[in-house]
Amino acid sequence: MLDCTRGALIMRYLLDNIRDRKFDRVAVGYTVAAWAVIQATSVGASAFAWPMWVLQAVIVAGVGGLPIVLLGAWTLGVRRNTEGHGFRPSRADWHMLGLMGPFLLVASAAFIFVFWPRPTANTLAAQTVAGEPPPNSIAVLPFANLGGDANKLYFSQGIAEQLINALSQIPALRVAARTSSFSFQGKSQSLTAIARALNVRSVLEGSVLAVGDRIRIAVQLEDSRTGFQIWSKSYDRDLSDILAVQDSISAEIANAISERLLGKKTIVSAAAARTIDPESYRMFLQGRFYAARDDEADYRRAASLFQRVTLRAPNYADGFAEYGNALNALAADYGDSSAFAASERATRRALALDGRNLRVLHTMMVVSISKWDWLGAADWFRRSRAINPNSSVTLHSQSVLASAMNFPQQDFEAEKKAADLDPLSFIKHFNLAVWYFEQARFDDAAKAARDALLLQPSNAAGSDLLCTIQVARHKLSEAHRIAASLATGYSSNPDWRAGCPMDIALAEGRKADARKIVDEVARAYSPGGGATAIGSAYRRLGDLDRAMLWYERAYSARERELLQVPQDRRQSPALLANPRWKALWKRQPIRDWEEARHEVRAILNVGT
Repeated sequence: MLDCTRGALIMRYLLDNIRDRKFDRVAVGYTVAAWAVIQATSVGASAFAWPMWVLQAVIVAGVGGLPIVLLGAWTLGVRRNTEGHGFRPSRADWHMLGLMGPFLLVASAAFIFVFWPRPTANTLAAQTVAGEPPPNSIAVLPFANLGGDANKLYFSQGIAEQLINALSQIPALRVAARTSSFSFQGKSQSLTAIARALNVRSVLEGSVLAVGDRIRIAVQLEDSRTGFQIWSKSYDRDLSDILAVQDSISAEIANAISERLLGKKTIVSAAAARTIDPESYRMFLQGRFYAARDDEADYRRAASLFQRVTLRAPNYADGFAEYGNALNALAADYGDSSAFAASERATRRALALDGRNLRVLHTMMVVSISKWDWLGAADWFRRSRAINPNSSVTLHSQSVLASAMNFPQQDFEAEKKAADLDPLSFIKHFNLAVWYFEQARFDDAAKAARDALLLQPSNAAGSDLLCTIQVARHKLSEAHRIAASLATGYSSNPDWRAGCPMDIALAEGRKADARKIVDEVARAYSPGGGATAIGSAYRRLGDLDRAMLWYERAYSARERELLQVPQDRRQSPALLANPRWKALWKRQPIRDWEEARHEVRAILNVGT
């Protein structure tokens, strides 16, 4: 009871002193002024396309300035009350400062910590892309489903996707990739912020309203710099054949936009006839969502959904294309070599249905690489480039082919351009991080790896790569922290332990521990990929005999990573001089690869 009474007296004493010194009026006046400044900055930021951090900094400064203003008011009050006697705060003044000061400082510090500008996935590209976006650049955002009917959501998403496909047929246009533009779905971002993140000049938005058997589609093209509308139109159609409507409208809009942005009319034909029911299409879109996350478990979910789509819609080319692509990712990136055959079957079926689908051609190229059919892979890339050399898919294909044929500079340049078109793609930033690491540009590698993890913070492969990069940068405490966070991942994927945990052990001179790690990974090996990595781990330990045993396995499995071993920056001259390695390198399939490099060199326009 006594404590309650004492607390009430302290509170009453505090309030009386606040009123006496007019702190309440100062606080209210400052709050009104700060609010006005923040509102004015908000208007200016929108009108003049200022960076988002300007408004964020003004907000933080506005709140953080309150304790400073109150401290100033207290000081002035003391001076006024003691005028002519020097600066002599009374006991009440010191009580006021002692009670209010710590509270205001802690509250302001907490506010600044919580609200200080931090990068997010959708602002990543705005931080990394410099310069003015080209005038022929455009992004298509997911269309709004105005009717609220979830059964029509597949159509509003589908028409935006078809528009991206249609616009991508125009080589003179620079079209943001679907992965990045669709990442803004359901997020309240300004047009300026979205355009800056995607590095585009124009943004196409739209809405879909279905009423009964009729559908209205409204679209508007806007200039991201001014916010002004460049072009708009609405379409009313019958829903009797919804996909035919979607395709014809996409082609019509693409033709109109090309004339507006390029100053000339470009004829974009409607897509080939597609037959798919609404439920299958919803499965297809759900599969695309999981596949975009670039994770093994999500790829398996996507593959299962796409397989169901192919069974329900056997004439839908995109379903087979995405099924083949998901299986290919499981085989090429996650060691499931049994998926290659199914991937090729699905992709060839998609190819028969639509021979101009860039994703189909990309998957066929990767399947050819997995079979060590180098000239076949080059031909698939040539076909993609003939359709659209500036597509994100084509540029990524070029990067993959250049990597497989050991042309690192062409690999980097193509993937960098692909990332500019698809700035919110995890895999493209991840690939850039790998390239920087292999070129010993460790600071650039760390930045690219963090950019990738900003998009997918829980991606274990990205964290393991960053861990390895930090070892190379001699930041072992940071590497230990990352490795500890991946302990569960290393347990469920023992082959990963030949990555960062082994690097840490070697960097700390614990060679016996490193050997133990590699031996455990070797015992856990199952056919399907990874033999090259185990061989290289033994090579780094100086055990060339065991390294050659694993390189032989990699050769039998036709792992393309084996062909990159001579270019490994951590290579040992002793391996290249080893008679068993020399004999391996003289085998005809590897000689075929070396001969194919001459043709690919000309295709990629590699200087001599």
